Amino acid sequence: MNKEEFLELKENLTNVVIEYELLQRKATFLNNSYLLEFHDELSAQRYLHYENQYLTSAIVMKNDGKSDAEIKEFLDNCQKEFKNIINNFEFQYRTAKELEKKCSKYTLADMQALDFEMIDYIKLYHPVIKFHSTNNEKNIYNMLINMYRFGNISGFRTLLNNNKDNLKAATISEEDYDSAAHYYNLSLKNISSLLYKLKNEFPLNNEEIFKDKKKLNDENFILRQKNNELRTINKKIHKDFVI
Repeated sequence: MNKEEFLELKENLTNVVIEYELLQRKATFLNNSYLLEFHDELSAQRYLHYENQYLTSAIVMKNDGKSDAEIKEFLDNCQKEFKNIINNFEFQYRTAKELEKKCSKYTLADMQALDFEMIDYIKLYHPVIKFHSTNNEKNIYNMLINMYRFGNISGFRTLLNNNKDNLKAATISEEDYDSAAHYYNLSLKNISSLLYKLKNEFPLNNEEIFKDKKKLNDENFILRQKNNELRTINKKIHKDFVI
């Protein structure tokens, strides 16, 4: 592979990585916004969904001849599992509230500036683009990307500034073009697939509900309707479980 072909491949990969990382931040923001807006309905939905699932499984166990002791043990384990699920959900909710409070001082211009800083970082130091990255550089990336996705501007800049001596831009020699190109092509395929999935799944495929008050109300109605359906199912399963 000649230099021009390699540089073109590198540019294509860089553009895809940039789009993916920027959309990940947007998706995190939308996901937190959705959680804050519909917390009560989402919490009820989880409770109903998992209780229906657990009790239905217990009924199947009884029909299969399992003992009451085995069923009780199963439901005790389900209760522990559900407690972890709810704790994780509430942790996400508290985190979203804390981030909303922290980020309320930031303007759109601040977030756009953060995106530009992230783009500069990607072009020089992103582990996928750099090809040869140390473990320390990969660890820095993992911390940095977490701060970026959650809009922690001060944390992002502090971490980047504190590690400026640990991040080294690297050029790839022509003798490494073929091996690097193989890695780049594989990365391009994988990240493009992730990017397509990200664009077409929640929350980016629901972005419009935060731009239109009517669509926001419609989403709330849909969630309530789903929960009413789950409650109807829940009542029937409870009767079957008692029997």
